[in-house]
Amino acid sequence: MELELRELDGPALLAAAEAAAERLALHEAEVNALNVFPVPDGDTGNNMSQTVQGALREAHRAGPALGEVARALAQGALMGARGNSGVILSQLLRGFAEALRGRERAGASEVAAAMERGVETAYRAVMKPVEGTILTVARRAAEAAVAAAGGGAGLAGVLREALAAAREALAETPRQLEVLARAGVVDSGGQGLVYLLEGAAERMGTGRPSETGLPSAAGPAVVPAAVPEPAAPPAGYREEALESLKEPYETEFFLVPAVAPDFAGWRRELAGMGSSLVVVEGDRLARVHIHTADPGRVLSWAVARGELRDVSVVNLRLQGEAYARENGLAPAPAVSAEAPRVAVVAVVQGDGMEHLYRSLGASALVRGGPSMNPSTEEILSALRQVPGEGVILLPNHANIFLAAQQAARLAGRRVEVVPTRDMAQGMAVLMSFAPGRDLEAEAARMKDVLAEVRTGMVTRAARDAVLDGVRVREGDFLALRGEELVHAGPGLEEAVVALVERLAGEEARAVTLIYGDGVEEVGARQLAERLESLKPGCEVRLERGDQPFYPFLVAVE
Repeated sequence: MELELRELDGPALLAAAEAAAERLALHEAEVNALNVFPVPDGDTGNNMSQTVQGALREAHRAGPALGEVARALAQGALMGARGNSGVILSQLLRGFAEALRGRERAGASEVAAAMERGVETAYRAVMKPVEGTILTVARRAAEAAVAAAGGGAGLAGVLREALAAAREALAETPRQLEVLARAGVVDSGGQGLVYLLEGAAERMGTGRPSETGLPSAAGPAVVPAAVPEPAAPPAGYREEALESLKEPYETEFFLVPAVAPDFAGWRRELAGMGSSLVVVEGDRLARVHIHTADPGRVLSWAVARGELRDVSVVNLRLQGEAYARENGLAPAPAVSAEAPRVAVVAVVQGDGMEHLYRSLGASALVRGGPSMNPSTEEILSALRQVPGEGVILLPNHANIFLAAQQAARLAGRRVEVVPTRDMAQGMAVLMSFAPGRDLEAEAARMKDVLAEVRTGMVTRAARDAVLDGVRVREGDFLALRGEELVHAGPGLEEAVVALVERLAGEEARAVTLIYGDGVEEVGARQLAERLESLKPGCEVRLERGDQPFYPFLVAVE
């Protein structure tokens, strides 16, 4: 019996998304292992899987229409996005949803066009798109889908061609990025996307893998990976901060103009009605997002200019209070009358690190880092709940940059992201933090400090590999300065010494050594004393960080 879908509707899209999530969950560890560096922090599979789970949670609450399910998937992915691949995936879904807005069902051509729209949205979201990544795989899949639809293929045929093109693009990624070729891996985000497409195509194709020619997900029934509850903001929640919201109503709507729109003029007019204003220009409509004290005034303005659709007004104060109740947060202590002008939110891992960051003045911490990237929603929650006129956000990992920037855009307040790549960099900029300065001035000063600080880390190789022409064996200690391999060998102390020698020139004044989880304090002190003898006149500071995966982090001033 022919089971092939001819049109996509809401239930079919939800079923396809569930199948995609199951297929990715089945291969999550495999995607995690596609790390360019043989270090134990590969997390792309985990990040993408949790992003999809966030999308599914929202979609299960949505109405049955196709456009509504697509919108909910995009919204859930937006808030649940983890890591750079997760953020890009959320943008692919956002564009897909925008193309299907208002539709009850869609045929092959509409689905292909929606995939193309998703790719356009994702490319726009990345400041410097790089080929040989998940973006390339998504683009090639969409191009094949559009071509197949133009040739008269049905829904299953379109998806089959898209998947074939995605697999081809994935196989070519090592030829596009030298770093992948050297590591002998394909792009991890691209691989995750291929698994998602496999699951979706299989479900939408026939429901029977053997009839689509697609590989079957062999093995027992798959249970999607458990998704941890969003982390509670450890020190950021303040009822007083919620009470003090001057523009508590997040107001969003689509506006179909009655006459030719003047977007520039609209922005000027709306700017006087609230903050966090975003006016997105679409095809014969606009999407408006604003935080305001008077949503009625905003909606009256909009009605005078056209037809309103999908109006949403959310009371951020009540939303925050509900979040606190649901997460069992105790009422916060009273805020000092001298609340800091600028607050700092940082992403950290390890009990010792949390203590260090709090002692240096961080207002709120988001637990996360290598292998456990926080979601956009978790970062956003912390940004919205700390006091102060503005917030500086320290992501402390390159794979958290996009989620940090996405959260900053959604926060509805002034946020500056200082792009710290590891917790040692974050500590270095935080040590000179002055909360009384203006936000932009303080962020600029921190970025100047960041440009000067030299940091590195020591970890263990998770697999055999060849890095920068050096053969690395599983279990070796690796000393890394950014993406540069400084040393590889069986000795931990030798790796730390080699790293300090590379980072600390003749002019170095101080070395900060932060020891991680599993390192005994006695051994760390002995190593610090050895470094002092090797670097006479250079102060060596020892701190306990308890960070996982990295026995030592090093910062040099």
